[in-house]
Amino acid sequence: MKLHIYDAICGRPHVSFHMPGHKGADDFSGLFPGADRDVTELPYSGNLMNSEGVIGLAQNDIARILGAAVSFITTDGSTSGIFAMLYVAKKRGGRVAVPRHCHMSVYNACAALGIDPLIIDSEISEGVPYPPSPRDVERTFEECGEKISACLIVSPDYYGNVADLAAIKKICAGRGALLLVDEAHGTHLFREDIYAGRHADIWVDGAHKSTPALTQGAVVSVAEKGLAAETEAALRIFRTSSPSYPIMASVEHGIKYLDAFPEKTDEAKRLSLYLKDNLGVKTRDCCDWTKVAADFEGTGLDAKLVEKALVSNGIYPELCDGRRILFYLSAETTESDIRRLILTMKKVMFGGGCLGECEKRTYPAPRRACGFLEAVNAPSEIVPLEEAEGRVSAVVAGVSPPCVPVVLPGETVTDGAVRVLCGKDAFGLENGCVRVMTNQESGKWRAVNL
Repeated sequence: MKLHIYDAICGRPHVSFHMPGHKGADDFSGLFPGADRDVTELPYSGNLMNSEGVIGLAQNDIARILGAAVSFITTDGSTSGIFAMLYVAKKRGGRVAVPRHCHMSVYNACAALGIDPLIIDSEISEGVPYPPSPRDVERTFEECGEKISACLIVSPDYYGNVADLAAIKKICAGRGALLLVDEAHGTHLFREDIYAGRHADIWVDGAHKSTPALTQGAVVSVAEKGLAAETEAALRIFRTSSPSYPIMASVEHGIKYLDAFPEKTDEAKRLSLYLKDNLGVKTRDCCDWTKVAADFEGTGLDAKLVEKALVSNGIYPELCDGRRILFYLSAETTESDIRRLILTMKKVMFGGGCLGECEKRTYPAPRRACGFLEAVNAPSEIVPLEEAEGRVSAVVAGVSPPCVPVVLPGETVTDGAVRVLCGKDAFGLENGCVRVMTNQESGKWRAVNL
């Protein structure tokens, strides 16, 4: 397994008169092992801004593995890739259709780029939002009445739900729209038909989430070389100009590792099934083996108390939504870890200290008062959340994880939204307050200077 970036930055002792400022000094390396590999653009290390040298070789190999025409490493997580994809879409004119329950970075990008998103509503079942179905997408396109330049889909999502990308691609292609996929949680699926690269025009893989790569490592890929130049131009705007070489090296490693050792994934899939069969509580069905969501509804146990007890025993799940605890596996999950989780779960469940009712998270039905961009750009003010009911939100506010909105700019803050946002997992608030449009007067929004 040839690792171009890692091999280039290892074993090259030299005197540093370049960034970064730690210089690989002994005292710093003692605190942060591997600091000697944290270099900058040097004659041997390549340059992400023009994808030459070892970085270009690594990206070519990644593209081959992922089935892309061209792939680009990013050290800013999936977020910079989301911004880049939407920038490409905006340059083509027309509306951009996005699922209501997409990641907040999508809405942040829309606000920053001046995109008025066309919201695709989809099914919510037992408190879990699902990706849009092909019919949801088709209906949204039909009702729009304007040119749509792109449709962005999240697949798989935080709960392992997968969209029918093949059918959605046909709809997009028939209308001349790009299919963009936020696949932050699905890099490990590159051998499977549900992988975004089999269908998307541009997609983002969050390599750090499900492959052995460092946090913030991601990849943006294009299906056709004709999209490469404009995608790379967009990434030059949104990627950092000081990328982390250890992160870049780890992205190349993570993807090549899963490609070189498919048996690791096969074993992890077996462990995932074993966990589901032996966890002692029912789990959600999903297409993504890395997500195992234990459902405590009807068990007489409070899921949040169970989570707290697991943490006190040194076991840290990915999330608890009040009813379910989500365990996030990868090819690096070991059998001993799985067995420890099972034994600890049984001890916790039968210990008597977690009795209670599960919290039921709901996503209130949206009530749109005005356009997304109108609300983002309008004069606004901060009000306490408990006083926000009936006001029109000027921000994206929701729950994290899974980092999806409860209320969007231009939507009325309902009593249901206030109840959900009162929890400790809320984002988009400012010290318990929310930013809303200024009060209405005579059918217009009153302007104030803030």
